[in-house]
Amino acid sequence: MSKLFSLEQQSLLKNLDDEWLKNSKNRFMMVKSAFESPNACRKVYVPRDGEGTAAYAITGGNDKKIRFWDFTGLRKKSYCINSPNDDESVYCEEYMGETLVVQERMQQFKQFPQINAQYAQK
Repeated sequence: MSKLFSLEQQSLLKNLDDEWLKNSKNRFMMVKSAFESPNACRKVYVPRDGEGTAAYAITGGNDKKIRFWDFTGLRKKSYCINSPNDDESVYCEEYMGETLVVQERMQQFKQFPQINAQYAQK
């Protein structure tokens, strides 16, 4: 009987190990896809002074934009410090329960003239 019990324990441990490995791989893929997402925020800087947390944040992400967020007037005082394509954004804020959600929406995508290699040679 102890031999049978031992085989059941081994089977159970193997199943637990397999399940743990599968969950770890799934978690890794979720973190990896979030990390590589074009919308991922990679860094957030909110300075502190002697009186507490500042009323602004500076963020940077995979889209290569640096954003300045002013919490005293998110709609009118927040902006992109740099934007690789010089896109213009507007900021919308709304409360969902007790959480303030701020969204950045592209107002205008600027299209710059492209230089064609054939024309540049002429």
